This record gives sequence, structure tokens and C-alpha cells, in this order.
Amino acid sequence: MFQIVRKFELAYAHRLWGYAGKCRRLHGHNAMVEVVLSAESIDESGFVRDFSELQRQLGSWLDTHWDHRTFLCQTDPLAEILRQAGEEIVVFQRNPTCETFAQSLFETAVQLGLPVCSVRFYENTRNGAEYRPISGEPVPMRRV
Repeated sequence: MFQIVRKFELAYAHRLWGYAGKCRRLHGHNAMVEVVLSAESIDESGFVRDFSELQRQLGSWLDTHWDHRTFLCQTDPLAEILRQAGEEIVVFQRNPTCETFAQSLFETAVQLGLPVCSVRFYENTRNGAEYRPISGEPVPMRRV
């Protein structure tokens, strides 16, 4: 099996609603994401996937939908306040943790038709989470 890894960077803000720690406050991160694609064989050019094609697909999706956005849980009252103020926010059914980001981005990669096997989402240089389906088959979670 062949695998490739592509790293992406993005800036975002979030807070963890109902959480007792300091991440309950609105704050920002410069995140790094690693997306791993796999294939049984490589194409005629010698690729699992051309990195520039992956940038055009997933990189442009990240730039358009996630970069410089605020992420909140759907039960967070700040979501409606920011919407009314004209902010572009992303709302999840649960708190926007590294785990939530990794799973959501994995599912997005599947929807884009990418042969993704795992996604790692780092909120900083020390802390991150990885999502890979247990069975090897993606099971998309419904996103809000």
C-alpha cells in the first residue's frame, strides 16, 4: 500500500461551550492539519494523488470554508450573536475540539472523493487529534 501526507495550515477561533477549563473563553489558534491518502497502487505518473491536485481540492475547500472562521457548538448562545453581527461561523453539533475537526475534515475529504485513510488536526505544536475509521470504511457524521 502507498500513502502520501499533505499538510495544510489555517487560522481559526473557537470556544468550548459548557467546559470548565480556560478553553471556555473565545480564543484563536494557528492549526496544522495532516491528511493521509492511501492507494493499493500508484498512477502512471507515479502518484497516489498529485499534491497540487490535493491542494486544489482540499486546500481550496479549507481556505473557503474553515480558514479565519469561528467554530462553535450549536448550543453556544454566541453563535446567534455572531451570525447577527455578520460573522461567518461554522457550527458543529458538539464542541469544536481537535477530535471534532479531525473527524469532520475526514468526512469532507471522503465527500470530495479523496482516498483518505486518516486526518490529524493540531491546534498548536503540542496538541492534536487523529481520526481514522475503525473498520477502514468512512462513516460520515451528520454536520450542522
